[in-house]
Amino acid sequence: MMKRSVFLFILFFLMTITGCQEASPDVIPDDELGRLQYLNLNSAYDDGDGRYPNRGQYELPDLYIHYIDVGQGDATLLHSEDFTALIDTGRHDQTDVVDYLEEQNVKEIDLLIGSHVHADHIGQMDKIIEGFNVKEVWMNGDEHTTATFERVVDAILNADVTYEEPRHGDSEIYGNASFTVLHPETLTEHKNNNSLVIKVAYGDQSFFIYG
Repeated sequence: MMKRSVFLFILFFLMTITGCQEASPDVIPDDELGRLQYLNLNSAYDDGDGRYPNRGQYELPDLYIHYIDVGQGDATLLHSEDFTALIDTGRHDQTDVVDYLEEQNVKEIDLLIGSHVHADHIGQMDKIIEGFNVKEVWMNGDEHTTATFERVVDAILNADVTYEEPRHGDSEIYGNASFTVLHPETLTEHKNNNSLVIKVAYGDQSFFIYG
């Protein structure tokens, strides 16, 4: 009887200790993510003030990268104190990228890139050129027969923007970031394969963005 009592006491003690431990929030609930995709590149744990400091943003010194959730398609916003860039603009039948830029109080875009001419990548580019102060536009020089592509061309022609069709090896500096084109060298008949691939370097960090 004595051994049984000791065993039950130890079992109860272990259960009590286990029950008092606070579980770490390994997964942030979907409703906490907003419209930014969460990137688990740094600690996601609560900072003690009820916030997730790295939620939805990969933070480098003075540089923020927002991977905007547009469903099928792409839209990536980069901004710091001295420049703003947007790579791809989501679907043509939505306004979510435009809405997100307005929510972030974006007024000026130094570099707007359309990686390739499909409507889920340049879908809202015409609205962004018309609604924001866009300084420079990069596209790959491919053409398409869609109404979406025609609207983008019209918006570029009607706006006071610099237009470029960069190729492999071309590079530009915006603020403290360099944008170097890795692809394409030449265009082919495959529009997806013609996508611009960009290497962005910022300080001692670099990453790739492609459509």
